[in-house]
Amino acid sequence: MSSIMYAEAAGVAKLDMHSIFARTLLDQIAHRISSLADKETPLYGDSAALVTAAWAPFNGRYRVLERFVKEVRILRGNDHEDSVSVLAMAQQNYRLGNINVQEEDVTSMWKKALDTDSLPHCEDRPIYTSFSPSTSWDLLLNSPGVPKFALCDICRPNSKSW
Repeated sequence: MSSIMYAEAAGVAKLDMHSIFARTLLDQIAHRISSLADKETPLYGDSAALVTAAWAPFNGRYRVLERFVKEVRILRGNDHEDSVSVLAMAQQNYRLGNINVQEEDVTSMWKKALDTDSLPHCEDRPIYTSFSPSTSWDLLLNSPGVPKFALCDICRPNSKSW
C-alpha cells in the first residue's frame, strides 16, 4: 500500500505505475506457477504473493472494503476532471513489458517502474477466461481435503474419477 507514496515521489503515480507494476508482477508469478512441470512445487513466496495480494489493500478489515465501494460510487457521481481521470486510470489494463520476474530481482524491476520513461514500455495486458493446470485434474481434485464441486458440463474436467 505504501507503493503509491513512492510512485508519487518519483512522479509516476498519476500514470498509475504502482498498480501497473503490481499487476505485471502478479501476472508473471501466476504464469510461472501455471507453467510448472508435474511434481514441481511453486515457491512459497509466489504462492503467498498470489494469495495475499487480492486482500492486502483491505488489510483484512471489511470496513475498508465498504469505504472503497462508497468512494468509488462518489467518484462515479462526480464530473470533476480528477474524478474522471481516477476512474479512467482504474479501468486501464496495462502491464510493463520491460520487466521479467524470471531474470530480475524485485528491486531492479521496481526501479524500472518508477522511471518516468517507463510508460512507453506499457502494453495491453492479455485477459484469460479459462485456466488449464499443467498437472492432471485427477491429481488436483482427488487430493485429500479437496471437495468436489458440482460443475457444469463445460467446466467439468474430462476425468474418469469425476
